[in-house]
Amino acid sequence: MTIVSIDHIRNKGRAAALRGDKRDSHGMNWLAAALPHWLSGFDSVKQASPASHGAPAGRGRVDAAQAVAS
Repeated sequence: MTIVSIDHIRNKGRAAALRGDKRDSHGMNWLAAALPHWLSGFDSVKQASPASHGAPAGRGRVDAAQAVAS
């Protein structure tokens, strides 16, 4: 039997979110002990992403021309 760390499972969830996979793409049984950890990793990326909060892409970006002080 192979022992897999919780951090490893969370990192797999994060990687899936960064790839743009769907939240249910884990392929695990819904009763799997690892599933909550995978989902927490996935959700941590989605919560940290400005796009997940409805902000348009590029919001907060400052172009060099805009940064010039008058």
